[in-house]
Amino acid sequence: MSIFIKITEPNELRKAILVSKINSLNSLKKCETDSDTRAKVKEKLTGLDKQLEILPDEVKGVIAHMPSLDMDKVGFKSQLLQCTICGQTFKTEKMLGAHMKKGHPDEKKSPSEIAAIERQIEAIEKQITEL
Repeated sequence: MSIFIKITEPNELRKAILVSKINSLNSLKKCETDSDTRAKVKEKLTGLDKQLEILPDEVKGVIAHMPSLDMDKVGFKSQLLQCTICGQTFKTEKMLGAHMKKGHPDEKKSPSEIAAIERQIEAIEKQITEL
């Protein structure tokens, strides 16, 4: 009975080990590069976080220096919008629209309502021409 053991040449084994070592070093090099990149990104993100913390105060400062305008004093009267069905008043069209969908979902606009809208448009256009 005989046992066969393959013996590799030491130079081939040494070459394989050196190639493996080079591959490991290249992996370490890439990890270090990625680590540096992560550190730079983290530093930039920290800077952005600081700017975001300051931003509300900056906006308040800008708003404080802006002139205020009283719409009633310059000729624009604040008008309440009135529901043509129940007479309830609203400050914004969005609130009136929500009221119409919730409070009067089955109601359709009648020709008189369309005429009322057209009259409002004409009144606004007249105010614009008077400016």
